[in-house]
Amino acid sequence: MWLEPRWLEEAHAWIRERLRERGLRLTDAIEQPHVRQWSTVLRVPTSSGTMWFKANAPVLAYEAAVVDVLARTRPDLVPELVAAELDRGWMLMGDGGERLREIVERERDLGRWLDVLPLYAELQLDLACSADELVALGAPDRRLAVLPGQYEKLVDELGGLSIGGRDRFRALAPEVAELCRRLEAVKIPETIQHDDLHDGQVFVRGGRYLFLDWGDSVVSHPFSSRS
Repeated sequence: MWLEPRWLEEAHAWIRERLRERGLRLTDAIEQPHVRQWSTVLRVPTSSGTMWFKANAPVLAYEAAVVDVLARTRPDLVPELVAAELDRGWMLMGDGGERLREIVERERDLGRWLDVLPLYAELQLDLACSADELVALGAPDRRLAVLPGQYEKLVDELGGLSIGGRDRFRALAPEVAELCRRLEAVKIPETIQHDDLHDGQVFVRGGRYLFLDWGDSVVSHPFSSRS
């Protein structure tokens, strides 16, 4: 779909209209450096610098709504959200700068994570009050109250397992439920969780660390964060 001329024409027209609304213009041709089955990214050179357009497949379209909430709550931790169309999951964003991955390789030092992770924790704390809103906007709900039921459903849907193998996973359901109850009793607020946080998703621009690519994000316990 992302390479179809009709879709590209529509996306380009949307980009041009959003730029016009801001008094900006294209300074060169729009490029498409990233194409995946689930999303595509277009590079947009403008009179205000490089911008990036992202579109997601319908199952991940909620990313635009998540980023919209993030940009309103912690605009210092995400690239500028220039425009968004939440129904289609389209976003036009400012440039994020340089990936942390290249910086770490150049510096040969992981010490920057000591700055990045506290900022990520701040973001999660600040978004905790928006958990219900994020779920209503389409972010997957993986909170402790629903996780045991989702575990049981997953076991029932697993293919390629013998009956005995499925029974072993099903037998763990009470333990999963008990662990969720114990963790819930600690009263740590559930919030947005990136679910794919690594050095390719963190960028540095103007001395600021920015978190990108929230397409895998869910609302869950913050300790579920993984890379």
